[in-house]
Amino acid sequence: MNLNEAEDGALVKQGEALYNIVEELKLLPAFKSLLQDCLSEPIWKIAPEALVSKLYVNVLEGVGQPAREPVGRVLNIVLDCLKRGGRAPRYAAGEYAVYDLSNSTNPRDIVPEISITAMEKIFADLLKDLSNTYIAELKRYWEIMGPRKSSGSYPQISRKAALGVLQSVLFTRELHSFAANGGITPREMGHISMMVQPGLTGVCYGIYLEGRNGEYVEQNSMFVLSLNNPVYEQLIPGTDGACILYSPNRGIERFTSSLKLYQTLVSRVQSLESRAEFLQTLPINEQEGFAYGPDIRFLKVHANLFDRYTDQTLRKAYSDVAYHLGRLSMGDSDLDRIMAAVESTQSLGEVPRLAKQRHAQLLKLVARNAWPQWLKNAADVNQEVYEALQHQLLEAEVALHETTVGMTSLSGYGRAVVENHISPGTDERVNPDNVFVNVIHTVALANGQKVQLNERKTLTQAFLYGPHDDAGQYRIAL
Repeated sequence: MNLNEAEDGALVKQGEALYNIVEELKLLPAFKSLLQDCLSEPIWKIAPEALVSKLYVNVLEGVGQPAREPVGRVLNIVLDCLKRGGRAPRYAAGEYAVYDLSNSTNPRDIVPEISITAMEKIFADLLKDLSNTYIAELKRYWEIMGPRKSSGSYPQISRKAALGVLQSVLFTRELHSFAANGGITPREMGHISMMVQPGLTGVCYGIYLEGRNGEYVEQNSMFVLSLNNPVYEQLIPGTDGACILYSPNRGIERFTSSLKLYQTLVSRVQSLESRAEFLQTLPINEQEGFAYGPDIRFLKVHANLFDRYTDQTLRKAYSDVAYHLGRLSMGDSDLDRIMAAVESTQSLGEVPRLAKQRHAQLLKLVARNAWPQWLKNAADVNQEVYEALQHQLLEAEVALHETTVGMTSLSGYGRAVVENHISPGTDERVNPDNVFVNVIHTVALANGQKVQLNERKTLTQAFLYGPHDDAGQYRIAL
C-alpha cells in the first residue's frame, strides 16, 4: 500500500466512525415521546396495564355544556397547557372522565382505575415540575441500562457508555488520519494510542481557564497529552518537549513545547474570532456576559478520557434543556420554537457538527501535503492568500452541494425536485421517471403558420427541458 492509499484509507475509516455516531444519535426519542414517558410512570402506578398513548379525557355522556378545559389525548392536553403558560386543567368530577377510546363518551370506554381527579393531579404535578421530570426521563434514556431491542451500536451497555466507546473509536481514526498525513510520527502515534486506551485514567491533562471571581472553568473534551514526559498533577508550561492538544473544534494539534501550547491558547482566548470555541463549553445560562481571565492551568485528569467527555457533554445538554424548558414558566408561549430548541439540544447535534469541523481541519492538512513545492516554499502571506481563495471555492462547492441535495447530475437533481413537488407526502412518493406525458410544442413560423410538435417524455424530462424558456413554452397532456 502506498502513502496516498494509506491517507485515503484512514480518512474513509474516520468517516465511518463519524457515521456510526450520527446513526446512534438518530435513535434519541423526540420531545413529545419523552414528554409522554413523563406521564407514563405516574399513570402506571395506578393503572399498570394502561396504554398511555391511548388514554383520553372527555366530557361525560349527558353533560350538555361544552368542555371548558382541554380534552383529548392526554399528551395533547399537556401540550395545550404548555401553550397557555403551563396552567394545569381543573376538571369537575361530574363532568369529565378518562377513556381508552378517542372522542368516546360511552360509559363502557371509561378507564375505571384512573379517576378524573387522579388524572388532574398527574397533569398538575408534571406541569409544576416539568423541567426536572423531563430531564430525569432524558437521563434514563442515556444512563440506565435496560432492554434496548438491539438498537444502537452497543445494545448490551448503556447509551452513554456506547457514546463514549464511539467517541473513542472516532478519536483513534482521527489520530491515524493525522499521522498518515504527517501531523505526527508513527512513534508518537503509538505512544498516544497506548495512553488513551479504554479503562486507563490519569494519562493526560484537562484545560482550565480563569473565569469570574478567579474561578477556573474546565474546557469540555479538551485535553493535553505529553509526548515525552510523565503525567504529573499539574503541567507547568515550559520547554519540556513536544505535546498534543485535542479540542472539539480543531482536533489534534502538535506543539513543540507546553509553553508554545500555552501561548497559543492565550492568544485564542483573547481573539474575538476564536473566543467562541471556549464559550461553547459553558451552559447557555452562563455564557452571556462571561469573560475569561488571563490564566490557564493544565491539571491531571483522574478519569477515563472518553467517559469523562461523554459525562461533560450530557451535563451541558441537561443544563441547556432545562434552560429552554424554563422559558415556558417565564411566559414564553412559543411552544413550537421551544420544542425545536429542546430537540436540537438533546440530540447532541454539536457532536457530529464539531466532528465534521475536525475532519475539515484534516482535509486542510491533506491539501497542504498536496501543494506543489513552489507553494510550500512561498512566503506565509502568499500561502494565506492561497488558502483564503481555496476557502472561498470550498464555500461555493458546499453551497452547490446543499442546493442540489447531494445530487451528482442534473437529471438526478431534477428528479428529486419534481418528486417532492408531486408526491402527496413523505410516506407516499411518486417517481416522476415512471410518469409519462405528452409534451406539445407550438412553433410560430415567419409566414404566420404554426407547427405543432408532439413528444412523449417522462415528467422529469418535461421539467428539465424548456419550462424556463418564456419564448418556447409548451403544454403537457397525460
